[in-house]
Amino acid sequence: MNTLAITFSAWNAWQQSQDAPEQWARYGSNHTSSTTDSLPKAQRIPPMLRRRLGSLGKAAIASAEDTISDIPVFMPTVFCSQHGDLHRTLSLLESLAENEPLSPTHFSLSVHNAIAGIYSIARKDPSPTSAICCSVDDVSAALLETQMILNEQQCQYALCVVHDEPLPELYGCPNRPASSYAASFLLTSEPNESSLTLGLSLSKNDSSHSDSLSTQSPSAVEMVNFLNQKNQDSQAFPSREKIWTWRKQTK
Repeated sequence: MNTLAITFSAWNAWQQSQDAPEQWARYGSNHTSSTTDSLPKAQRIPPMLRRRLGSLGKAAIASAEDTISDIPVFMPTVFCSQHGDLHRTLSLLESLAENEPLSPTHFSLSVHNAIAGIYSIARKDPSPTSAICCSVDDVSAALLETQMILNEQQCQYALCVVHDEPLPELYGCPNRPASSYAASFLLTSEPNESSLTLGLSLSKNDSSHSDSLSTQSPSAVEMVNFLNQKNQDSQAFPSREKIWTWRKQTK
């Protein structure tokens, strides 16, 4: 069993309420938990770019904004989503089925790296940006990808943004996730008094863990909750084939 240490400088999440879809829970390392009736705004994005974003993109970038705060330095970013903006893609497919012309704007924004591209353009950040796909249960894989980029680039910070929303009803799939969410994690190569270092170990999963995956919250949201818990030293994050176990390390 191999162990890898990852240091978190800040973290943040938005999650849409299942009871009141117009409400969003907001929580992270820099403020207490709160609930808002309004959609995340992504206010630091220029209006001409912000209008191109759907609700998922705004939530993802709002989470990223809250996490990096006023850090001015350029940094690599990893955006991770299992399905991306599938609602926009479905709209394009429906237009094709009706022999209607496709909107070039909607088409360009339907690709998997569209949100990442708008974010880097808004920040005027030429740093490497990746858009990857992994399941709602695999936040650990996204964090591992970000840590590897942090090591490779030998920089101070790297940002990981995980975001997804329920599939359109037409697909007839179980809603995983049951509600829209976005979570961001700022990793650093320079630990300080306010950072938190976790050790990651990986083991093989068995069927007993896999059976519970359909009922648990998105692993990115669970990770934010774990980072916020002062009295919880470790947590296991099962995926289909693996169990990712994180343990807080003392300074």
